[in-house]
Amino acid sequence: MSFLQHCIYLIVISGCLLLSFSGHAQENLEKTPVDTQLFIGIQDNRMPYSFFDQEQQPQGVMVESITRLCQQIDAECNFVTADFDQLLHQVQTLQINGLAIIDSLVLPEIDQLSLTKPLCLPEIVFIQRETDNPQTTPEDFRGNTLGALEGSLLHLHLLEEYDSNNRLKPYLVLESGIVDLLSQRVDALLTDRAFFQARVTDVKLDKEGLTAFKVEKAEISPLMTLAVHRNNGELLDKLEKAIATSGETPSCTTTLAALGEKISKGQKLQTKQEKP
Repeated sequence: MSFLQHCIYLIVISGCLLLSFSGHAQENLEKTPVDTQLFIGIQDNRMPYSFFDQEQQPQGVMVESITRLCQQIDAECNFVTADFDQLLHQVQTLQINGLAIIDSLVLPEIDQLSLTKPLCLPEIVFIQRETDNPQTTPEDFRGNTLGALEGSLLHLHLLEEYDSNNRLKPYLVLESGIVDLLSQRVDALLTDRAFFQARVTDVKLDKEGLTAFKVEKAEISPLMTLAVHRNNGELLDKLEKAIATSGETPSCTTTLAALGEKISKGQKLQTKQEKP
């Protein structure tokens, strides 16, 4: 049995950790029509996908994509931030309407969720030091040390495809992996190109000899979606129709480029806890 299968099996047996019930959020949802206001859970300090800028306004690729969806269905977005387990509990118990899924492991049937199609398309890359012979396959990295965000689907991908020949180093904050990469404590970080653009190129670390190479045939999903309670079919239908009418799904780097100065304001982040 593979690691991922073990992981899924353990989740089935033990269930998801549910945190304490927030009556205030529940009361607000009961009083607010779902078609006029939506409370959406986002993770803070997940640059460039979701974070709060220096003015304490929600920003990021996922925030921008979800805000556009809300506008298309004539709803107002209210973003709620907490740790992922708490947000998952809140959407499961209908305290919030939705949850932005960046790269966390969710099992829709077990977690009582329905997922939209991706809001943007990530390009999976290995960040590594510049070389004439880029490494992307398990064979290329044999005996090397690879990093990824701890507990993410990218971390699980490394465990599935690369673990037998390499050493893995998970990070609670992926920016710490960039520091290790610069100091040669790790050989490569698995992430997506939007992260590389925002956290390496835009802060001039590419001048330190870091680059990104696309990983071919990296089938990792679900990434960059919006989760709603599985019983909220009406909202899911509205969201899916809005995604369909928007035309071709943009890449996450395209959405990032459109944000421009908004992202640069998030270089110094402060945690903000908001509740609906």
